[in-house]
Amino acid sequence: MQVGNILLCPLKLIFYTGVVFKNWCYNVGICSKRTLNIPVISIGNITFGGTGKTPMVIHLCKKLKEQGYKPSVISRGYKRQSQDLVVVSDGSNITADVNSAGDEPYLIATKLMDVPVVVSNEKNQAAEYITENFKDVNVIVMDDGFQYRKLDRAVDIVLLNGLECSGILREPKSSLKRADIVLTLDKQYSISEFSDKNLNPATPYEEVYAFCGIAHSESFINFIKSKNIDIKGQSIFQDHHDYSQQSIKDLENLINESGANSIITTEKDLVKLSVDFLKQYKVYVVTVSVIFEDDTFYNQIFEGIKNS
Repeated sequence: MQVGNILLCPLKLIFYTGVVFKNWCYNVGICSKRTLNIPVISIGNITFGGTGKTPMVIHLCKKLKEQGYKPSVISRGYKRQSQDLVVVSDGSNITADVNSAGDEPYLIATKLMDVPVVVSNEKNQAAEYITENFKDVNVIVMDDGFQYRKLDRAVDIVLLNGLECSGILREPKSSLKRADIVLTLDKQYSISEFSDKNLNPATPYEEVYAFCGIAHSESFINFIKSKNIDIKGQSIFQDHHDYSQQSIKDLENLINESGANSIITTEKDLVKLSVDFLKQYKVYVVTVSVIFEDDTFYNQIFEGIKNS
């Protein structure tokens, strides 16, 4: 065992003891859950980011719509620059900017233009707002909801990324017994050129400057390299990076120093970049979708909804 892991053991023990006690309080009814009159599907994980929750939320909402459901999405809106409840999309129009919404809810809203998206630090509040103001919605998809025990759900889905055996988890692996469905996603990456607010499949043949602010940046860089794209330079930021004016200025300097006229980033980063910044370069975007060799788990989801 590495020295770092040994030093982390007491912290992990304290942290997990608190998590286990919280879950016990909910399991035995000491802490109450809010139950809505429409079913809730939770998508979550036990690691800190990088399991594909956002593409899974988008994918699941599309599947629900195919089955005739009218879904809505609720989220905390991690690292957003607002505090109160924010309606990101009313199901017809995007009604908040990316700073107020948070990057992931904003991306979800752009991908699901006819699905209401609401963020709140208390997901109960967001869910109640949905039921009171969107009467046609008949199922709620809760983004990053596994640890949020205050809201009852019809189906609990947990996504894995293969890193559950290292570092500190959000919950001990024994918590997976609480999930209805446990999945390891097969992520499918592709590249598009971003032009006139549209993404069109295209692979750059010129030199590019690569940058991103996601949980596992190595997957982004490795995919670009696998396509034999010449990376002139790269910047790797923390997950949910804030592209402030100073950050953009620094990034512009690095791109110019590299000599690249084209940039490549992720959809999650793209929604936070200004038009003035983007118009300086030819822009490529790595997109992520999820695929399943066996999608029979959807039968379990639809059964859970019907029986709730």
